[in-house]
Amino acid sequence: MTAALLEFPFWRPLCASLLLGLFLPVFGRHLVLGRCALLGLAVPQLTMTGIVAAFTAAALHWFPWHTIRDESTLALVGGLSTGIPALLLAGSLTVVRGKAEHWLIFGYLAAITSTNLLLAAGPVGETYLKDLLQGRLLLISPVTLIVLILALGTGVVISIGLRQRLLLVLTDPEYARVAGLNVGRWKQAALLLDGTATGVAVAIAGPNVTFALLVLPVLAAAPFAKSLSSHLLFSCVLGAIGAASGFLASVWSDLPSGDCVTAFLCLLFAGASVTKTVFKGRHAQAPPRE
Repeated sequence: MTAALLEFPFWRPLCASLLLGLFLPVFGRHLVLGRCALLGLAVPQLTMTGIVAAFTAAALHWFPWHTIRDESTLALVGGLSTGIPALLLAGSLTVVRGKAEHWLIFGYLAAITSTNLLLAAGPVGETYLKDLLQGRLLLISPVTLIVLILALGTGVVISIGLRQRLLLVLTDPEYARVAGLNVGRWKQAALLLDGTATGVAVAIAGPNVTFALLVLPVLAAAPFAKSLSSHLLFSCVLGAIGAASGFLASVWSDLPSGDCVTAFLCLLFAGASVTKTVFKGRHAQAPPRE
């Protein structure tokens, strides 16, 4: 297996898995701390609908996208052109009108239905898109890997550079307003970063893997983190472990890589929750010290 991983095409998806697991929790933490985790579920599926629509429009020559021959590049174009506006729009509903869970649920279900109907109506890129829905990381091309490194790397650098203001706006918006920050604009800036990362990730790993990597490592790290800095570190480490372990397990078992990555992330979350519950129970039963 080790020899196979060093040969084409396994090294690219392995690197991509590690990058997705390491970087996506940085953006997912914005959603969790801002109490908008449901955005992480709805927007990847909306982005997937945009990717399918891009394939359909390219086949019908509605846009000059038909000049793009590479399927992975077309998926990136569709993901970015849909993921960013979708997250900004959904985030605006949440910011302006409060928690709009009903609209997010509607968008999620409508996106799933639209994706399935588009795939059924026009079988353009059918094999590629169905594999993308399952999160087959083996589809990653060299260009896609470079875009992943540039897009997520740039977003992480910006997020870390602006982390103090972003965290203040997301965790305590009232105090941020008193401090003179424009909460609405800063939240839109965070959503812009999240939308770019989501668009790229969905085009590479599919909606389910993207949602799992955005949210599950952040939630799994929360019980053990004593500060926001340690929370970020634990989230990224757990994301990288889950993504790499899931991909290696898929190679060994010949199962879909996306489902294996998601399964490992679910195990990490469940293990973290059980460990924290047991630890709390033992701590509560321990006799007080004199």
